[in-house]
Amino acid sequence: MVDASYLPITLPLAQAGLQSTASFKTVIDNVIANKNMAPYYLNGTAAVRTDVAAQIASYSTTTSDHYPVFSRYTFTGNALATQAARAVSLGLYPNPVTNAVRLEIPETGTSLSLSVYTTTGSLVLKGTGSVEQLSQQLSQRVGSLAAGLYVVRVIGTQQTYTSRFQKQ
Repeated sequence: MVDASYLPITLPLAQAGLQSTASFKTVIDNVIANKNMAPYYLNGTAAVRTDVAAQIASYSTTTSDHYPVFSRYTFTGNALATQAARAVSLGLYPNPVTNAVRLEIPETGTSLSLSVYTTTGSLVLKGTGSVEQLSQQLSQRVGSLAAGLYVVRVIGTQQTYTSRFQKQ
């Protein structure tokens, strides 16, 4: 079954009879791109590096029985945000953060939902309220967070906003 939302990047490798492990006769380490990522894939660049087995003695028993599978992408274009993109973004100031942070989004409702996650996906803060209330809740807790990168998600009545901040 083919789903138009996804591009099976390594499927042609399996169809060509390649294998991605030393012990299984097909590609089981697959790369699949969603419809947002697929346009950046450089067609025909997916490959399996079986040559590593010749470079490392007893590769499949001392290193891995899986061969490296890779694909290449190209990202081009202007990295600067447009005025329209900035108008619908989540702002966190200052960033990097030490003991306080200000939250800005283009919504004025009072039933917004805030979630803060570590880069491993652990939820470290959850709150509800207006932008001002969420900003205050975040500022009260940010000082106790460990140094590292955090992902912030605010669910509003108009859309969901996502950004990140670095805690020093």
